[in-house]
Amino acid sequence: MKKYVHQKLKFLTYNGYLDVENIFYKLQYAGVLGVYKMYPLFDSRLHLANIYKSSVQNFGCNQIKQHTTQKRQVLHQETDGTSSSRKISIDTLPSPDYIGKTAGSYEDIDNQLGARRIFGNAGPTELKLVKLLRGTYDKGFSRTLGKLGYGRSNITFNQMLQTDPHKFVGLAAQYLGMSRFEAVTRLNKMNFSSFNIYRLHA
Repeated sequence: MKKYVHQKLKFLTYNGYLDVENIFYKLQYAGVLGVYKMYPLFDSRLHLANIYKSSVQNFGCNQIKQHTTQKRQVLHQETDGTSSSRKISIDTLPSPDYIGKTAGSYEDIDNQLGARRIFGNAGPTELKLVKLLRGTYDKGFSRTLGKLGYGRSNITFNQMLQTDPHKFVGLAAQYLGMSRFEAVTRLNKMNFSSFNIYRLHA
């Protein structure tokens, strides 16, 4: 499967959008999900394997279509002929609270202008979600995490960030009254890619 990633989906790793392991796990998840949806309608072990392979291939094709369709304009053609993703990682941007002032190095200014462009059309719920995921202190959310046994200073919380960051996204989404799927959808609409939650809270 990693050979398939390197042959067909390597472009997703440009600009730090995704890494090979991340894509590999996404393909695995798609395969398992395809098998789960067909359960128990299996004629044989070969049939099961074919369902898994088809699900993986369909997911890969959808990813290619999603990023290469001209209408979406996700990929950007560089002057050297290579392609890079227009999507950026949430942990490369400043907090929404600090995008009003433009100062610092050229790199800092570029990040701040990028943040303004992304957050410009975001509503209060989206901004709140981004701030929670970045680790901005929120008394109510901290209390909610504490009740669930995830105090921000304890080992359990750090383990969750390292091993199951999607669970943290789900908890933040639930606190804001939305599903994890809705939260991810909103982040995607803001042009955010996957991000390293543990690094944000380190």
